[in-house]
Amino acid sequence: MKRRVISSVLCLSLALTAVSCGKVEQEDSRRQETEYSTEENEGDADDEPNQPIDNGYWHDEDTTETQQIEGSVEFIFPEGAGSIYELYTIVLNYLNNGFHFEDVANVHDPILTFTFFAKSEYGFADGLSLEESYERMTRLVSIAEEQGVPLDEDNELDMDLIDIDAFGSDIAELEDPEEFIERLYGVSNSLSQAGEHNPYSTDQTYWEEIPEDLLVVNANEYIGDSVYEIYIGSYDTSNEHMEMYINCFEYNGRYYVLGFSTAVSGVGG
Repeated sequence: MKRRVISSVLCLSLALTAVSCGKVEQEDSRRQETEYSTEENEGDADDEPNQPIDNGYWHDEDTTETQQIEGSVEFIFPEGAGSIYELYTIVLNYLNNGFHFEDVANVHDPILTFTFFAKSEYGFADGLSLEESYERMTRLVSIAEEQGVPLDEDNELDMDLIDIDAFGSDIAELEDPEEFIERLYGVSNSLSQAGEHNPYSTDQTYWEEIPEDLLVVNANEYIGDSVYEIYIGSYDTSNEHMEMYINCFEYNGRYYVLGFSTAVSGVGG
């Protein structure tokens, strides 16, 4: 007997816990200018801060515009992969070369993952595009980082010590803002963790590359539209056979990693 176990993306370990590699940086004071860019160091914004900056939407031309948002922070919308197979090879390189987060930084971001699910589960930033919602979520993560992680005597998050009002109107329409903020702190925590991390917590450190014409990709009906699972291989433990999948989603023709999932069959069926 086989059962599918979907990795909990809202915990946002996603087996990719690491620093945000430049996507969100905590500073002594909040930035008052928001930078939109699909490429690092695009334009001359540092030299001439009043010049327009790329707005971060997918487009064929290098158009720019200036937008000031009070209380916003610097963010860069992840580039994404141009195809499912490209995404697969990027993740395979991450798995086979020591689990360095920078290897997947263009296709995975904990903030983007939480934003993706928050829009469907909480109605977060309803009516806004994913890029606009990601910007708003980036701002909320920055607020959480500024407040720090208030822990109780059991070293657990103490919601009574969090200034919910500091998050402003961005969460005002949510049905359960406290639950949302509690999960948001999971994002902030994942961004603060650095180093190499084996997503499976096993000795499996190498996966054979599957040719594109043999790659098995299925729509993931458990999560929603435009979400796919990519079979990457299997391995055996002492009492289980594990089949591993990459969960990803498509947005505007680009593909992004959500996390990993497993199909498990135990000894005896």
